Amino acid sequence: MDRLTSEPKTSLASVFNFLGVDDAPAARIEVATSNTFGGGESSRQGEARERKQRDRGELPSGRYPPMSDSTRQRLREHFAAMNAELSQWLGQDLSHWQ
Repeated sequence: MDRLTSEPKTSLASVFNFLGVDDAPAARIEVATSNTFGGGESSRQGEARERKQRDRGELPSGRYPPMSDSTRQRLREHFAAMNAELSQWLGQDLSHWQ
């Protein structure tokens, strides 16, 4: 996903090549960026709307608490080998996942 968003045409051409189809259409793709949060609202508008819904009991109150350091470490250890294998298979540096 990181590569698809940073290099959409190159990434799409790579997918087309993998599938064995003509990659020429990838060069003609128009990339549009949009913020889909809250249906085009600014983040402040979305937060205000959510606050009103929460106050009326329509949304659960509060946010998720931050992940504990021990849980984060346990997850890093659990997925380390799989992430290393995926990194090697893709030929991409995934160290930012750690």
